[in-house]
Amino acid sequence: MKVYCVAMISGKFMIPAEGSKIYKSKAAAKKARDKLNEGRISISQYVVLEADNWHETEMA
Repeated sequence: MKVYCVAMISGKFMIPAEGSKIYKSKAAAKKARDKLNEGRISISQYVVLEADNWHETEMA
C-alpha cells in the first residue's frame, strides 16, 4: 500500500505542510497540494511525496 504526504522541498530539506496528513490516495494528496499552492509563487510550491522513500510523485 502506498501513502502520500504534501510537503515543500527547499534545497535538501523537506518541510511538511502545515496541518499535514498522510493520504491513502494520490488524488486526495493532489487536491490538498493544489489547494495549498493557490496564489503561491512558483519558487515555493508544495509537492506530493510518496512514502516508499519520500520521492516526488509524477502527476500526469
